[in-house]
Amino acid sequence: PLWWTSGDVAVEATSEGGRDTQTVTVGARGGTLATGVTPPLHRCRSLELTLRARASTPATARVSLTSLEGEVVCHAQIVLPSAWDDTTADLTAPDAHADEPGTPYVLTFDLPAGTTVEFARALLFPSDNMDGWEPEVVEYMRDARLPMLRFPGGNFVSGYDWEDGVGPKA
Repeated sequence: PLWWTSGDVAVEATSEGGRDTQTVTVGARGGTLATGVTPPLHRCRSLELTLRARASTPATARVSLTSLEGEVVCHAQIVLPSAWDDTTADLTAPDAHADEPGTPYVLTFDLPAGTTVEFARALLFPSDNMDGWEPEVVEYMRDARLPMLRFPGGNFVSGYDWEDGVGPKA
């Protein structure tokens, strides 16, 4: 699975306004929701998390980035509002933390007991991103000086509506 749970947590696929969401119900013992990520901490120590969610009652969750061995690299608190909203948190790894490109990590949400949270979107970008793009990719594309680029390509594009890829992320 893309996300996994531990503790007293139940997850259900739901829909809100025509968009897919996940409803996470946390029992009396609390629990976590986690996923694997590969942030470029070799290049950029600071990460920006944007979460679109709402909770049954306003609550605060702890967000952590941990190594596969369980070492907490960085963490922050994020407020889960009772109405749909985008909330943000900055996660900054210490300068002494060393890793190689492609090193996997686990992004974990420690959710408070007795809360129901609906998640619509979680975005984790390095703080040096350029409108969501990796700086290296932008530089490579500039250096290539291509007169035209078909993007996205492949079979995906046969059913793609270009209007879905422009404007605000929401």
